[in-house]
Amino acid sequence: MITSYLEAKNYLEQFIPTPQTTHNDMQLERIEKLCNLLENPQTQYPIVHVGGTSGKGSTATFTAEILKEAGLKVGLHTSPHLELITERMQINNKPITQAEFIKLVNEFTSILGRIEALYKLIPSYFEILVAMSLIYFARQKVDAAVIEVGLGGMLDATNIIPPSLAILTNISLDHTNILGKTVYSILKDKMGIIKKGAPAVVSSVTQPKLQKILIGNCRKLNVPLYLLTKDFPLRKEQLALPGEFQHQNFSLAVKACELFIKKYFPAKIKSLPLAYKKSARSTFIPGRLEIVQKKPLIILDGAHNKAKMTALVTSLKKLYPGQKFITIIAVKQGKPTKTLIRLLQPVTAKFVCTSFTQTTDTGLHTSNHASALALLTSKPTVIINQSPQATHYALKVAKELNLPILVTGSLYLVGEVRGVWIQPASLIS
Repeated sequence: MITSYLEAKNYLEQFIPTPQTTHNDMQLERIEKLCNLLENPQTQYPIVHVGGTSGKGSTATFTAEILKEAGLKVGLHTSPHLELITERMQINNKPITQAEFIKLVNEFTSILGRIEALYKLIPSYFEILVAMSLIYFARQKVDAAVIEVGLGGMLDATNIIPPSLAILTNISLDHTNILGKTVYSILKDKMGIIKKGAPAVVSSVTQPKLQKILIGNCRKLNVPLYLLTKDFPLRKEQLALPGEFQHQNFSLAVKACELFIKKYFPAKIKSLPLAYKKSARSTFIPGRLEIVQKKPLIILDGAHNKAKMTALVTSLKKLYPGQKFITIIAVKQGKPTKTLIRLLQPVTAKFVCTSFTQTTDTGLHTSNHASALALLTSKPTVIINQSPQATHYALKVAKELNLPILVTGSLYLVGEVRGVWIQPASLIS
């Protein structure tokens, strides 16, 4: 019997695949069998499915917030978590409680045993957490849910759901070792969440060839397609979330909610204008241009691919013109490390290269070596392998040089470092 959060965490981490097996192990059979044993909770409420390369977490959060402000009880599944696994399964902004989570994990120990006995299958860590979110939302009788894709789309565990509406955010190169080395192959995979007859709300697709592929796929599936700036405008209201790029994410969420509410909850349609205003002012996402300290200024942002890092650096230049940062960086293996360092150099006075040990969904401790990062920059650099020590060193130097600190390169690093200001122990009740 599991009796504590830490025991539950340790139990679930046994199901994390190795980085070497993740590539060839993406399939839907395990999650299908798991959901069948749970009586298919994913069919019990309408779902907005959010995929894309960058911005899907923010877009999913905006969507859930708007639906909540419109008067619905809304489940939200996102990944990865920053500090606690319970962050992944929320209802109206409130994560599942520690007690409910522990109870659910105990229930799953028996279900997972049945799957192995019946089908000789062992679901992965991510698949288990997706299934836990789906059954938790069903038992809590949510009106609707918003589910963020984990990786890709076509064979991602979240693609077990029959979406009522799909959102595709920015499409660019990421996870190329799994999804393919071109934007075309990545788009093809991510389009896997677009299902027959369910509307698709999609970010601006500027390349004619990509747009042709997308439009052709939607016509084939009889999917109503709504393209940002072509079929609906980019909204410009002030957002609580900093960063120009968030206007694109908010615009996608607004259009998605308009279509979703009209179809499933028409009585709520009049509440949408106020819901848009409230959600614009209230939506907050930890680890996205998050200021955790003002003197010295410390910003946490989990940018980990070219598109996200470009957006981060653009925002920093606009928000803090001419400012240089002490940049604490760690990067997961397989990410475009050289590109990330190059993008950061114009806003960096000094790099503190480190690593993270936090669990990832695709393998334990898959951070690049700090020394490998240091070889890629011409800026003053120090190597400190442990992220807590790297943070304390950066704080000391920041005070001496009167410079702000930026922590970036990975959400896993941000989750580890954020504990300096928000102690993980205080989050575990």
